Amino acid sequence: MFKPRDEPILTTDEGCSCGDTRVTWSEIDEVHAFKKALFTTDLICLEFVTSHGTSFVLHEERPGWDELLEHLPRILSGFPPRDAWWGEVAFPPFATSPRILYKR
Repeated sequence: MFKPRDEPILTTDEGCSCGDTRVTWSEIDEVHAFKKALFTTDLICLEFVTSHGTSFVLHEERPGWDELLEHLPRILSGFPPRDAWWGEVAFPPFATSPRILYKR
């Protein structure tokens, strides 16, 4: 599942990478937010769906998460700022609360 030493998220104006996963912003078709229940806590996640039919998930415990969330509204036209969606995904506790945040 999630490794104790997760690879950091690296975000640039061209795209983002995390470990072996690299993607340009132009390849992103959709971004979904959801929450995973981890026994006593929740984990906020973003799933990125690409134009190649693949997807990958990044989560709030990875280093670089805050920088990613700062970049997304500037890079993906129509992506909402964190304060517009975070509460809807974070609450109620232990519910998955899925949301589509971006669709090309």
